[in-house]
Order: sequence, then structure tokens, then C-alpha cells
Amino acid sequence: MSVPESRREYSPPAVKTVFPDVLSASRATDIPAFYAREFMESLRRGYREWTNPFNNKQKRIVSFRDAAAIVFWSKNPAPLMPHLSEIEDLGKKFYFQFTLNAYDDDGLEPGTPDLESRIDAFGKLARICPVVWRYDPVVLGGELTVKTHIERLRALLERLGDKTEKLVFSFVDLYRGVSGRLRKVNPSLRPPVPDEIRQFAEELVAARDRIAPGLALAACAEGKADFGELGIAKNSCIDPALINRICHREIYKPLVRKRSPKQASLQDPGPGDAPAGPVFAKDKGQRDACGCAPSKDIGSYRNQPCRHGCVYCYAARAPNRQKNNSREEYF
Repeated sequence: MSVPESRREYSPPAVKTVFPDVLSASRATDIPAFYAREFMESLRRGYREWTNPFNNKQKRIVSFRDAAAIVFWSKNPAPLMPHLSEIEDLGKKFYFQFTLNAYDDDGLEPGTPDLESRIDAFGKLARICPVVWRYDPVVLGGELTVKTHIERLRALLERLGDKTEKLVFSFVDLYRGVSGRLRKVNPSLRPPVPDEIRQFAEELVAARDRIAPGLALAACAEGKADFGELGIAKNSCIDPALINRICHREIYKPLVRKRSPKQASLQDPGPGDAPAGPVFAKDKGQRDACGCAPSKDIGSYRNQPCRHGCVYCYAARAPNRQKNNSREEYF
């Protein structure tokens, strides 16, 4: 006799396992600052459980077996830095996206360490692995003018310009909740207008040329602004060329570019023609203006909330839980 449907033991569907070549740790939260111990436990174990923050029913086991490289994102990498030699011993290459702004006195990053300690960490980290410096995002209003930002950037360039290959910048986006948080700090805080964006880019180029002429500049996901004529590239935070370089092999294979007969007949590509250098596949899960290559992000907005409490952050969905910035509580 068959068992009635209501009395049958429920067997949940098997959780899919994915085997990414590159891990992102993480766009969603600052894993190096707040979850270093948990990350290392996962790395030693060889996998991590991941739940889609927008769909709790979508779960994955992320295997670290095939991961050749890890891209870390952080405002405070110091807690993870003692573990970097072990990460290398486990066969993983890595680099850091290090967001280092100068908002200490503006109330925009209440949970970050003081600027001097972050500059010190930047220098130490740059002796271990590639570090991409992010000045991100640019917020204007009140005393925060384009001139203010350029003055701060000049001071930082004097100290960091020889410790990194690239400086990436972006401008604040008013995601849900961001406008209200900005108003609470200062009602005048806002994104820059097009003329200010252009002024910022031009003055940054001038400052770079004077202080750190070898430093590459790039804009992150700025689809409405093109700075190509200034020599400012469109950034790929998950950078296929850099990952191939540090791994000493082709983790990302260049795409075969198709050129029209007209383009093929040109000795030198002109405006609108295929760009120089290799072209790589784009991460389809990111914004249209994003230049990142495919990777698997292993962070979570909800299960691993960031504790920096940055007012402008798109991931700050529970500000009341960000008031406690003690790292030890969340390891």
C-alpha cells in the first residue's frame, strides 16, 4: 500500500555545486575586514555555502577546488593580511581592490579605521600583492567640492602613487535608502552634475601627471561619462588581464573579435572601431556599464552584513545592525 502524499518524508532538492575559476570576496560585504576567520575556514575546507541575498530559495555550494584567483574588496584588509601566505600556500593567487577615501571628518564612513592606519596597511599590502586603489565614491555638497577632493587626492597620491599601478574612481549613485542617509548627515550631500564630473576628471589627470605619471586612471561603471580622450579607461574590477598575469596562464581567454570589411581595411583603428588589445567576456550579471569579467561572488548582504556603516553604500540594508563595528564579534 502506498504512503499518502501528506505522510511521505520530505527530501529537499540537492544543492547545486559550482566550480568557479575566480572568486570575488566580495562586492556584497567586506570579508577581509569582518569575516577573515570564516573565510579561511571555508578555504581550508574547500567550499562555502552561499545563498542568493535576493532569493533565499536559491542556494549553492561554491567549491574552491578550481579557483585559481581571488579578488578581495576591502576598506580594511588588516585582519586578513596575516593569512595571505597561507592563501598562497593553498595555491590561490590574489589581488585587492582597496577603497581608500579621505572622509574621516565628513561622517560618511563612521566604521572605518583612521586614515593613517589605512595608508599604512596599503603600503604593507602593496609589498605582498597587486593593490588597486579605489577612490570611491565621490560625494559632493557642503565643504565637499571638486577642489576639496582634488586637494585630498593630491595628498594621497604623494603617499600612494608609487605603491599601485591603478587608481579607480566613481561617483555616488542614489540607490534606495542612500538619499535619506546622506540627508541625515548633511542635507546638501549629492552626486556631482556633468560639469563637475568633467572638472574632477580633468583635474585628477593633471594631479596624476605631476605627482605619479606612471599611474593608470580608470572610471568604474560610469556609463554616462566617457573619459577616453583624457586617457582614463573604463575599469574592470574583476580584471582578466591582471588575473591572467598573476596566475601566469590564461584563466580568461580573449574573445575573437569580428571586424567589418571597412574596419579590416584600416591600418589604424579609428573611433568606433574595435579597441586595441584583447577583448574578454563580460560578467552578464553586473550592470551594463560594468567591465568586470565573470567570477563568483561569495559574500552576502544579509548573512554577512558589512560593519563599516558607510552612508553612501548600496549594500547598507540594515543600518541599525551596523552600529557595532567590533570585528571580533563577527568572526
